[in-house]
Amino acid sequence: MRRGMSMMKSSVKKIGALFAAAVMVCAIFVGCSGSSQYDTSTPDGALMTQLDALKTGDFSQLEGYNKEELEATGVTEAQLKDLMSSFFGESTYTVENVETVSDTEANVTVSGKAVDMSKFIPVVSTEFLAKATEFATQNDTSNMTQEEAAKEMITLLIDAAKSKKSSVELKDVTVTLAMEKTDGKWDVGSGDDNMNSLVELLAGSTAEELTESMQGLFGGSLF
Repeated sequence: MRRGMSMMKSSVKKIGALFAAAVMVCAIFVGCSGSSQYDTSTPDGALMTQLDALKTGDFSQLEGYNKEELEATGVTEAQLKDLMSSFFGESTYTVENVETVSDTEANVTVSGKAVDMSKFIPVVSTEFLAKATEFATQNDTSNMTQEEAAKEMITLLIDAAKSKKSSVELKDVTVTLAMEKTDGKWDVGSGDDNMNSLVELLAGSTAEELTESMQGLFGGSLF
């Protein structure tokens, strides 16, 4: 049991990294594929399609998504969808302005209400740690491998996020994102400033603020 408890505790820190990385991982899967309710031939329509896909876990709309690569990490597609909808599902967005820079570049200003992760994640983490402790004390974890413990922690994290959705607080956000057209498709530009703006739009915090918040909760370096 003691060895299992140690494994479970070491996995908790890895989940802290998952918290911090979740928004940034979502930001990587930009680019539209498949059908959409928006006109994806326009920069604002493409952006709204991507934001909706991130909110709902609609992987058919996320270009570059690979189910096999995801599940090789120990996270199933269903789990990621639950996590994304729990974290981002309450967010709302409206396009305020589209500035055409050239035929292949545009700046899209979006305002809306993002889930305030600086408030939501501490609530979820408290619930998650309670569930992890309960699991470790009520189950024989002495023979669990680190991989098994990590998978169980991910399941408990998702359960905690789903159970605390009623605690979500929304935060007003307004950002301008650079959109780029490549091979006839509009995508969110990949520059650091752009990625930070996308993270802020999703999480109500910059990537740096989100990481600092996770370090404060879980202690030390997360990685």
